[in-house]
Amino acid sequence: MTPDDWVAAALGAMVEGGVQAVRVEQLARQLKVSKGSFYWHFKNRAALLEAAVSAWEQRATHGIIAHVDTNAGTPRERLRALGRITFGEKSGDPEQALRSWAASEPEIAERIDVIDRVRVGYVRGLLVAAGIDADAASRRADILYRAIIGDSVWSAHGAPSIGDIGVEELLTMVLAGAPTPDAPLD
Repeated sequence: MTPDDWVAAALGAMVEGGVQAVRVEQLARQLKVSKGSFYWHFKNRAALLEAAVSAWEQRATHGIIAHVDTNAGTPRERLRALGRITFGEKSGDPEQALRSWAASEPEIAERIDVIDRVRVGYVRGLLVAAGIDADAASRRADILYRAIIGDSVWSAHGAPSIGDIGVEELLTMVLAGAPTPDAPLD
């Protein structure tokens, strides 16, 4: 049993029942180990929750950015790849549980705010690189990010995601006024 196993179990519990569902005894039963295994890796529940938030941040923010930057070329291609990922399948994603927790926990709210700024800043950078004016890119990045969050909330309640066609239409709106893909960026 590794710390990553405990973190994965904690994130899974968050998806199922929010942060209040992250209970050491329940996780130990689920993992078929003793509570002693938990305390071998973590000082307390708070340390596990911190590790879980850090793992989610790494996977759902920095990991996605690295994946998009590595696997897509132009800014437009990266925006499309990002759109397919962020508007794609969301089962198993604890983001809604973490955002709910942030409503009552200032430290988590600050952490989510930093993550949001990183994500919006990344999108803004892609829009600027695609030829959108910096001020417009800031507004459009914010709008796009809010659409992603809204889609996530809707999906959490059973609605289907906007799909690839919706992503393309949204990106067409966000990129309105940008030079065509073949035009040189000044």
